[in-house]
Amino acid sequence: MYQIIGWDGKQYGPVSAEDLRAWLADRRVNADTQVCPVGSREWKPLSAYPEIAGEAARSDSPPVVFTPLAWTPDETRGFSVRNCLGRGWGIVRNRFFPTIGVTLLVTLVYLLISAVPLLGGILALVAQGILYGGLYWYFLRLLRGENAELGDAFAGFRRNTKDLVLAGVVQGVIIFGVILIAVIPVIAIGFDLSGGKTPSGMTLMLLTLLGVLLLVGLIILSAMWMFSFPLVIDRGLGFWRAMETSRKAVFRRFGSVLGLLIACSLIVIAGVLALGVGVLVALPVCAASLAAAYDELFGASAATS
Repeated sequence: MYQIIGWDGKQYGPVSAEDLRAWLADRRVNADTQVCPVGSREWKPLSAYPEIAGEAARSDSPPVVFTPLAWTPDETRGFSVRNCLGRGWGIVRNRFFPTIGVTLLVTLVYLLISAVPLLGGILALVAQGILYGGLYWYFLRLLRGENAELGDAFAGFRRNTKDLVLAGVVQGVIIFGVILIAVIPVIAIGFDLSGGKTPSGMTLMLLTLLGVLLLVGLIILSAMWMFSFPLVIDRGLGFWRAMETSRKAVFRRFGSVLGLLIACSLIVIAGVLALGVGVLVALPVCAASLAAAYDELFGASAATS
């Protein structure tokens, strides 16, 4: 059985060798159609499988056109924090300068967009799904043994762009709403103390509690949607289904997810402490490790159709 990449850049399958031969005869696939055996991570053009293509594959055939198949994640799958970090470091070590350069470029583009006067916040909200979805896509291709180039890091501009934008905007609006709800009581207390009153112990306790609850809430919200961008760009899910699929997967394995996020945070902190230069390595390692966690949960071998 095989997975294939359709004309729209989405993944379909599994399909049998017999089906592929029939589609080849009907010119629904061609020599350049990307194919991957189920359980493998290596994508190759159909022409690399002579037992299927034979002499019939023609590179000038039209690309494959499909109606998307129903896809649901395998809920029994999990991931090892150590394994994800190991895979992430392995990718960066083997492609040291390209991975650092690509991660740095995407980060700088996002920061420049965020710095646009007046509109920076809104533009950043729109761009985050496109840019970070593309960065996920770049590292996923490397993790799966595929050839990844700079253009893959900006694949969000051509793969499911609308849903990437919506995923980023919806998440940003919800997180902003949570922050606003938490800040309103703080503002009210501030007005109450503006007359020079000394805050009581109860007031200080309330402010501390609000701060802790806000921090915990932001961590949970950020964590539960961490796989939504790759689910959109890799699996082709709509933004809401991607967010819900990510949320369910994270809540089932919250300990592992939290452990991975803490480990990545410590790696970034260590990079900053290393005269700031280490962060250039820390960021791609963390990005690749998060992509590895996604791949363990939702990659080709984790799918059922």
